[in-house]
Amino acid sequence: MPRIIPPIMNDKTLKTGFKLLRPWADDVAEGRIRFLVRDLRTNVRGRVGIVATKGFDSVWLAQQKKAGILVSLGDIGVIGSVNIDDCLEVKVGEIKKELESLGGKEYWDYYPKHLLRGGLVDDRAFIWSLNAARKWKRSVFKTNRAICWMRLDLKDR
Repeated sequence: MPRIIPPIMNDKTLKTGFKLLRPWADDVAEGRIRFLVRDLRTNVRGRVGIVATKGFDSVWLAQQKKAGILVSLGDIGVIGSVNIDDCLEVKVGEIKKELESLGGKEYWDYYPKHLLRGGLVDDRAFIWSLNAARKWKRSVFKTNRAICWMRLDLKDR
């Protein structure tokens, strides 16, 4: 059994956050993405920040442009917070079945499937179970060169 590492929280202070491209960072912060497929296992549990990185998912952006939808570039930095409740390891070929089991067919239909191609190694993926998402009224500028996680010292809003 993996060791569970809780985020350090004092007085609702977020000590860590994970990074995502837009629009997926917004979707997590607004509670639309509750099960996030990643190529990395996490032992972190509890409340963490959601960090929107510079730029957009290029496939999503091209789809919006083709549909004639104008996209406004949002702020980069911490845009909200969410609880990480669990991290399930699944075989890459079982992602659809697992996401449908967890979130239903509508959830699978909504999930950005192009993100599931490539990047997943060793025929395995990890589904982070998220809940109690909260999008902040104002983002807090934070950035670094880390790929997934970054240290924070921010009050949850």
